[in-house]
Amino acid sequence: MLRGHRQAALAPPVAIDPHAKKVLLIYTYSTMGQALLLAPLVQAVVKVGAQTPIGLLLRPEAARIWKQVDLPVRVHVVDDGLLCAKGHCAAAEGFSAQMEAERLRLAVGLKRRNYHLVGDVSPGSPFDVRFWMEASAAPLRLGFLRANEKKASELTWGVPPITQPENEHWVHFISTALRSLGLGRLSDRVPFTMTDSARTKGEGLWGSSPRVLIIPGYRRPESRLAPRCFVVAGQRATRQGGSVVIAGAPDERAELKALAHEIGPGSTIYAGKALGSLVALIRSADLVVTRDTGPMQVAFLTGARTLAFFTSRKPLVWGPMRPCARYSLLNIPPETADAAGPVIERLILQRVDLHLTQVMK
Repeated sequence: MLRGHRQAALAPPVAIDPHAKKVLLIYTYSTMGQALLLAPLVQAVVKVGAQTPIGLLLRPEAARIWKQVDLPVRVHVVDDGLLCAKGHCAAAEGFSAQMEAERLRLAVGLKRRNYHLVGDVSPGSPFDVRFWMEASAAPLRLGFLRANEKKASELTWGVPPITQPENEHWVHFISTALRSLGLGRLSDRVPFTMTDSARTKGEGLWGSSPRVLIIPGYRRPESRLAPRCFVVAGQRATRQGGSVVIAGAPDERAELKALAHEIGPGSTIYAGKALGSLVALIRSADLVVTRDTGPMQVAFLTGARTLAFFTSRKPLVWGPMRPCARYSLLNIPPETADAAGPVIERLILQRVDLHLTQVMK
């Protein structure tokens, strides 16, 4: 729960009615999981009556991911090179003439949208979000105070600088500055969009049921999991006559093939960039077996039955927003993550059997 100086910040003196207001949200986190976890907050802003589309200022990678989110938004893309450290944006230190021209173009574009309210939903960000808040010229500005700053004249309401508590979900953490809007309960389901070709490509990879999707997440070597954790889950499905798809990025193809070879007949791989096809795979799977990666958030936000392994991240922060029988979360200590012993294997098989039994009823 929230503690210390932050509790006082959660009860703003004046509530702000967002009804019919044009809202811009600034978000500087860009990994897949973090980008997608902005969606419940956007849904809540729409639900309280803000004018749509909701404006989002996002970095390029987050903007790419948001093309698959089926919510009424207008995305403004800020190149990573145009972001600067707090307190340094006004001076444009180190900017070339071309970069400064691009920054001015984006600032003018934000101002022309005539936003009524701008919100900083990037707590803990090292970047100067306030520069872009001011550039929008929105009269209502909700954000975070800087260190040693008791009050900011540029903000309508400022939240003291905070660090993320260990027992609070990321979605609630990033929503802190918007509490004065009366957002209420945030939804843990998000609509995604995909083309027919992406759906066909994703769903066409399956064989017979039960269909198990494995996402080993090799791109984060600092918290890799022993391949055996995924092998035992995949073999459990194929021995029941099911099919397994092992998904990852194109540069993970060799490792995905090695895992498929170890699982044996009934398994295949998907190594593609198309997020739509990945969403289709997740939606059509009977069970998703994944490490704590970005695609795991797609599984949670679509309500897919999921077995998730956490090695370096906290489930309370990065797991599902609410407990549900469709989700099984296993904490695997980093010191044992490189070698799946019999105890871990037994736990995995118990969870897989539990979910597949529910699926095959």
